Amino acid sequence: MRVDVGRNHGGMARYLIYNYDLAFAVNGTTSWHTKVDRADKHIRELEEVIKEYFSAANPSILWTFDDAVDHWEARLQLPFDLPAEVGVIVGDIIHNLRSALDARMFQILSDRSTAALGTGRRVPTPSRYAFPVCKNLESLRKGDWHQQLGDEVLFQAVKHQQPFAYVDEGATPPTGLERDKRIESHPLSVLHSASIVDKHHAVHATLCFMKMVWMSVPNGTDIEFLPGDPRPWADGSVVIRARITKGDRSAKLSPDGRVGVTLAANAASTYPVPLIGGMRILQSYVVAALEALKKF
Repeated sequence: MRVDVGRNHGGMARYLIYNYDLAFAVNGTTSWHTKVDRADKHIRELEEVIKEYFSAANPSILWTFDDAVDHWEARLQLPFDLPAEVGVIVGDIIHNLRSALDARMFQILSDRSTAALGTGRRVPTPSRYAFPVCKNLESLRKGDWHQQLGDEVLFQAVKHQQPFAYVDEGATPPTGLERDKRIESHPLSVLHSASIVDKHHAVHATLCFMKMVWMSVPNGTDIEFLPGDPRPWADGSVVIRARITKGDRSAKLSPDGRVGVTLAANAASTYPVPLIGGMRILQSYVVAALEALKKF
Protein backbone atom coordinates (compact mmCIF):
# COMPACT_ATOMS: atom_id res chain seq x y z
CA MET A 1 0.00 0.00 0.00
CA ARG A 2 1.25 3.51 -0.88
CA VAL A 3 0.04 6.71 0.78
CA ASP A 4 0.56 10.15 -0.81
CA VAL A 5 0.01 13.19 1.38
CA GLY A 6 -0.92 16.61 -0.07
CA ARG A 7 -2.74 19.76 1.03
CA ASN A 8 -5.74 21.51 -0.39
CA HIS A 9 -6.41 25.25 -0.38
CA GLY A 10 -7.97 25.15 3.09
CA GLY A 11 -4.84 23.74 4.63
CA MET A 12 -6.46 20.39 5.26
CA ALA A 13 -4.33 17.34 4.71
CA ARG A 14 -5.43 15.13 1.90
CA TYR A 15 -4.47 11.46 1.83
CA LEU A 16 -4.50 9.49 -1.38
CA ILE A 17 -4.30 5.80 -0.58
CA TYR A 18 -3.37 3.29 -3.22
CA ASN A 19 -3.96 -0.38 -2.52
CA TYR A 20 -1.90 -2.93 -4.35
CA ASP A 21 -2.88 -6.58 -4.40
CA LEU A 22 -0.35 -9.19 -5.46
CA ALA A 23 -2.07 -11.87 -7.50
CA PHE A 24 -0.73 -15.16 -8.79
CA ALA A 25 -2.15 -16.38 -12.06
CA VAL A 26 -2.32 -20.14 -12.46
CA ASN A 27 -1.02 -21.18 -15.84
CA GLY A 28 -0.98 -24.95 -15.93
CA THR A 29 -0.19 -25.03 -19.64
CA THR A 30 3.40 -23.88 -19.25
CA SER A 31 4.16 -24.33 -15.55
CA TRP A 32 4.80 -28.07 -15.69
CA HIS A 33 7.22 -27.65 -18.60
CA THR A 34 9.08 -25.01 -16.63
CA LYS A 35 9.21 -27.19 -13.52
CA VAL A 36 10.69 -30.14 -15.42
CA ASP A 37 13.28 -27.86 -17.00
CA ARG A 38 14.15 -26.44 -13.59
CA ALA A 39 14.56 -29.95 -12.15
CA ASP A 40 16.92 -30.80 -15.00
CA LYS A 41 18.97 -27.70 -14.23
CA HIS A 42 19.23 -28.73 -10.57
CA ILE A 43 20.30 -32.28 -11.55
CA ARG A 44 23.16 -30.85 -13.61
CA GLU A 45 24.07 -28.62 -10.66
CA LEU A 46 24.02 -31.67 -8.38
CA GLU A 47 26.35 -33.54 -10.72
CA GLU A 48 28.89 -30.74 -10.53
CA VAL A 49 28.72 -30.44 -6.72
CA ILE A 50 29.20 -34.19 -6.22
CA LYS A 51 31.97 -34.33 -8.81
CA GLU A 52 33.83 -31.56 -6.98
CA TYR A 53 33.28 -33.32 -3.65
CA PHE A 54 34.70 -36.65 -4.80
CA SER A 55 37.64 -34.90 -6.41
CA ALA A 56 38.47 -33.11 -3.15
CA ALA A 57 37.53 -35.75 -0.55
CA ASN A 58 38.54 -38.92 -2.45
CA PRO A 59 36.66 -41.25 -0.06
CA SER A 60 37.98 -44.80 0.11
CA ILE A 61 37.66 -48.14 1.90
CA LEU A 62 40.27 -49.53 4.29
CA TRP A 63 40.29 -53.16 5.50
CA THR A 64 41.46 -53.81 9.08
CA PHE A 65 41.52 -56.99 11.13
CA ASP A 66 39.68 -57.06 14.47
CA ASP A 67 41.25 -59.65 16.75
CA ALA A 68 38.43 -59.40 19.30
CA VAL A 69 35.77 -60.70 16.93
CA ASP A 70 38.09 -62.55 14.56
CA HIS A 71 37.04 -60.88 11.34
CA TRP A 72 38.02 -58.19 8.87
CA GLU A 73 36.23 -54.84 8.77
CA ALA A 74 35.98 -52.56 5.77
CA ARG A 75 35.89 -48.99 7.07
CA LEU A 76 34.92 -45.88 5.19
CA GLN A 77 37.72 -43.32 4.98
CA LEU A 78 36.08 -39.92 4.67
CA PRO A 79 38.19 -36.77 5.13
CA PHE A 80 35.11 -34.53 5.28
CA ASP A 81 31.35 -34.82 4.89
CA LEU A 82 29.21 -34.06 1.90
CA PRO A 83 28.35 -30.35 1.64
CA ALA A 84 25.02 -29.44 3.19
CA GLU A 85 23.84 -27.92 -0.08
CA VAL A 86 23.53 -31.40 -1.61
CA GLY A 87 20.36 -32.10 0.38
CA VAL A 88 18.94 -28.69 -0.55
CA ILE A 89 19.58 -29.27 -4.26
CA VAL A 90 17.98 -32.71 -4.04
CA GLY A 91 14.97 -31.13 -2.34
CA ASP A 92 14.67 -28.65 -5.21
CA ILE A 93 14.75 -31.49 -7.74
CA ILE A 94 12.10 -33.47 -5.88
CA HIS A 95 9.87 -30.43 -5.40
CA ASN A 96 9.92 -29.48 -9.08
CA LEU A 97 9.33 -33.02 -10.34
CA ARG A 98 6.47 -33.69 -7.93
CA SER A 99 4.83 -30.33 -8.51
CA ALA A 100 5.15 -30.75 -12.29
CA LEU A 101 2.77 -33.70 -12.03
CA ASP A 102 0.44 -31.73 -9.76
CA ALA A 103 0.50 -28.70 -12.07
CA ARG A 104 -0.50 -30.80 -15.08
CA MET A 105 -3.29 -32.47 -13.12
CA PHE A 106 -4.41 -29.09 -11.81
CA GLN A 107 -4.75 -27.81 -15.37
CA ILE A 108 -6.83 -30.80 -16.49
CA LEU A 109 -9.16 -30.75 -13.50
CA SER A 110 -9.47 -26.96 -13.40
CA ASP A 111 -10.70 -26.99 -16.99
CA ARG A 112 -13.25 -29.67 -16.10
CA SER A 113 -14.24 -27.83 -12.92
CA THR A 114 -15.02 -24.69 -14.90
CA ALA A 115 -17.11 -26.70 -17.34
CA ALA A 116 -19.01 -28.31 -14.45
CA LEU A 117 -20.07 -25.00 -12.88
CA GLY A 118 -23.78 -24.40 -13.20
CA THR A 119 -24.57 -28.05 -13.82
CA GLY A 120 -25.38 -28.80 -10.19
CA ARG A 121 -22.42 -31.17 -9.83
CA ARG A 122 -20.31 -30.94 -6.70
CA VAL A 123 -16.84 -29.78 -7.60
CA PRO A 124 -13.90 -30.63 -5.30
CA THR A 125 -11.74 -27.84 -3.96
CA PRO A 126 -8.54 -27.02 -5.90
CA SER A 127 -6.43 -28.40 -3.04
CA ARG A 128 -7.49 -31.86 -4.21
CA TYR A 129 -6.31 -31.28 -7.77
CA ALA A 130 -3.08 -33.23 -7.34
CA PHE A 131 -1.62 -36.13 -9.27
CA PRO A 132 -2.38 -39.25 -7.18
CA VAL A 133 0.30 -41.77 -6.27
CA CYS A 134 -1.39 -44.90 -4.92
CA LYS A 135 -0.43 -48.36 -3.71
CA ASN A 136 -3.59 -50.09 -4.88
CA LEU A 137 -6.53 -49.74 -7.24
CA GLU A 138 -9.04 -49.14 -4.44
CA SER A 139 -7.21 -46.03 -3.23
CA LEU A 140 -7.07 -44.66 -6.75
CA ARG A 141 -10.79 -45.18 -7.35
CA LYS A 142 -11.71 -43.48 -4.07
CA GLY A 143 -9.95 -40.29 -5.12
CA ASP A 144 -12.22 -37.25 -5.10
CA TRP A 145 -10.68 -36.10 -8.38
CA HIS A 146 -11.93 -39.24 -10.15
CA GLN A 147 -15.40 -39.37 -8.62
CA GLN A 148 -16.26 -35.77 -9.48
CA LEU A 149 -14.18 -34.71 -12.49
CA GLY A 150 -12.71 -37.87 -13.91
CA ASP A 151 -13.82 -40.18 -16.66
CA GLU A 152 -12.71 -43.68 -17.59
CA VAL A 153 -10.21 -42.51 -20.21
CA LEU A 154 -8.45 -40.15 -17.80
CA PHE A 155 -8.67 -42.74 -15.03
CA GLN A 156 -6.96 -45.39 -17.15
CA ALA A 157 -4.22 -42.96 -18.19
CA VAL A 158 -3.49 -42.10 -14.55
CA LYS A 159 -3.82 -45.73 -13.45
CA HIS A 160 -1.26 -46.88 -16.01
CA GLN A 161 1.37 -44.63 -14.37
CA GLN A 162 0.72 -45.85 -10.81
CA PRO A 163 3.32 -47.86 -8.87
CA PHE A 164 0.87 -50.69 -8.22
CA ALA A 165 0.09 -50.96 -11.94
CA TYR A 166 3.77 -51.45 -12.80
CA VAL A 167 3.96 -54.26 -10.25
CA ASP A 168 0.57 -55.94 -10.63
CA GLU A 169 0.42 -55.90 -14.42
CA GLY A 170 3.72 -57.70 -14.95
CA ALA A 171 4.09 -61.21 -16.35
CA THR A 172 4.52 -62.74 -12.88
CA PRO A 173 3.17 -60.21 -10.33
CA PRO A 174 4.51 -60.72 -6.79
CA THR A 175 2.37 -60.95 -3.69
CA GLY A 176 2.61 -60.10 -0.01
CA LEU A 177 5.70 -58.37 1.32
CA GLU A 178 7.54 -58.68 -1.98
CA ARG A 179 4.74 -56.79 -3.72
CA ASP A 180 4.77 -54.06 -1.06
CA LYS A 181 8.53 -53.75 -1.35
CA ARG A 182 8.44 -53.33 -5.12
CA ILE A 183 5.68 -50.75 -4.94
CA GLU A 184 7.56 -48.74 -2.31
CA SER A 185 10.73 -48.80 -4.40
CA HIS A 186 8.95 -47.66 -7.56
CA PRO A 187 10.30 -44.25 -8.70
CA LEU A 188 6.98 -42.45 -8.25
CA SER A 189 6.59 -43.92 -4.75
CA VAL A 190 10.11 -42.75 -3.90
CA LEU A 191 9.32 -39.32 -5.34
CA HIS A 192 6.08 -39.10 -3.36
CA SER A 193 7.70 -40.15 -0.06
CA ALA A 194 10.76 -37.95 -0.52
CA SER A 195 8.51 -35.00 -1.38
CA ILE A 196 6.70 -35.36 1.94
CA VAL A 197 10.00 -35.56 3.81
CA ASP A 198 11.36 -32.52 1.98
CA LYS A 199 8.17 -30.58 2.68
CA HIS A 200 8.15 -31.18 6.43
CA HIS A 201 11.75 -32.06 7.33
CA ALA A 202 14.81 -32.29 5.08
CA VAL A 203 16.24 -34.66 2.53
CA HIS A 204 19.78 -35.81 3.18
CA ALA A 205 22.38 -37.36 0.95
CA THR A 206 24.65 -39.98 2.42
CA LEU A 207 27.66 -41.93 1.25
CA CYS A 208 27.19 -45.61 0.63
CA PHE A 209 29.27 -48.52 -0.60
CA MET A 210 27.65 -49.48 -3.86
CA LYS A 211 29.98 -51.24 -6.26
CA MET A 212 31.28 -54.79 -6.29
CA VAL A 213 34.19 -55.52 -3.97
CA TRP A 214 36.95 -57.49 -5.62
CA MET A 215 39.34 -59.27 -3.28
CA SER A 216 42.73 -60.85 -3.66
CA VAL A 217 43.11 -63.81 -1.29
CA PRO A 218 45.23 -66.98 -1.33
CA ASN A 219 43.88 -70.03 -3.11
CA GLY A 220 41.78 -72.23 -0.86
CA THR A 221 40.60 -69.35 1.30
CA ASP A 222 36.83 -69.07 1.86
CA ILE A 223 35.16 -65.87 3.07
CA GLU A 224 31.81 -65.21 4.71
CA PHE A 225 30.49 -61.66 4.37
CA LEU A 226 28.55 -60.04 7.21
CA PRO A 227 26.50 -56.83 7.35
CA GLY A 228 28.16 -53.63 8.49
CA ASP A 229 26.84 -50.58 10.30
CA PRO A 230 23.42 -49.23 9.34
CA ARG A 231 23.47 -46.42 6.82
CA PRO A 232 23.99 -43.50 6.54
CA TRP A 233 27.71 -43.89 7.16
CA ALA A 234 30.21 -41.43 8.53
CA ASP A 235 34.01 -41.48 8.61
CA GLY A 236 35.22 -44.73 10.16
CA SER A 237 31.91 -46.55 9.68
CA VAL A 238 32.15 -50.30 9.05
CA VAL A 239 30.45 -50.76 5.70
CA ILE A 240 30.94 -54.54 5.54
CA ARG A 241 32.57 -57.32 7.54
CA ALA A 242 34.29 -60.47 6.33
CA ARG A 243 35.24 -63.61 8.22
CA ILE A 244 37.71 -66.10 6.79
CA THR A 245 36.12 -69.50 7.32
CA LYS A 246 38.83 -71.56 5.62
CA GLY A 247 42.49 -70.93 5.05
CA ASP A 248 44.88 -68.34 6.45
CA ARG A 249 42.98 -66.18 8.91
CA SER A 250 45.52 -63.39 8.52
CA ALA A 251 45.24 -63.32 4.72
CA LYS A 252 45.27 -59.81 3.33
CA LEU A 253 42.05 -58.64 1.68
CA SER A 254 42.58 -56.19 -1.17
CA PRO A 255 39.32 -54.53 -2.15
CA ASP A 256 38.70 -52.60 -5.32
CA GLY A 257 35.44 -50.87 -4.51
CA ARG A 258 33.88 -47.52 -5.28
CA VAL A 259 32.02 -45.26 -2.90
CA GLY A 260 28.82 -43.70 -4.19
CA VAL A 261 26.12 -41.37 -2.98
CA THR A 262 22.53 -42.30 -2.25
CA LEU A 263 19.38 -40.52 -1.15
CA ALA A 264 18.31 -40.73 2.50
CA ALA A 265 14.91 -39.61 3.72
CA ASN A 266 16.22 -39.26 7.26
CA ALA A 267 18.96 -40.54 9.51
CA ALA A 268 17.39 -43.97 9.84
CA SER A 269 16.55 -45.08 6.33
CA THR A 270 18.00 -44.92 2.87
CA TYR A 271 16.40 -45.23 -0.51
CA PRO A 272 18.24 -47.90 -2.53
CA VAL A 273 19.11 -45.66 -5.47
CA PRO A 274 22.31 -43.82 -6.39
CA LEU A 275 21.74 -40.10 -6.15
CA ILE A 276 22.49 -38.85 -9.67
CA GLY A 277 21.17 -41.91 -11.45
CA GLY A 278 18.20 -41.97 -9.11
CA MET A 279 17.28 -38.37 -9.89
CA ARG A 280 17.46 -39.13 -13.60
CA ILE A 281 15.21 -42.15 -13.12
CA LEU A 282 12.66 -40.06 -11.19
CA GLN A 283 12.79 -37.48 -13.95
CA SER A 284 12.18 -40.06 -16.67
CA TYR A 285 9.12 -41.49 -14.91
CA VAL A 286 7.66 -38.03 -14.33
CA VAL A 287 8.16 -37.12 -17.99
CA ALA A 288 6.51 -40.40 -19.04
CA ALA A 289 3.49 -39.63 -16.85
CA LEU A 290 3.27 -36.09 -18.24
CA GLU A 291 3.41 -37.42 -21.79
CA ALA A 292 0.54 -39.77 -20.97
CA LEU A 293 -1.56 -36.79 -19.86
CA LYS A 294 -0.77 -34.62 -22.88
CA LYS A 295 -3.95 -35.53 -24.75
CA PHE A 296 -6.25 -34.24 -22.02
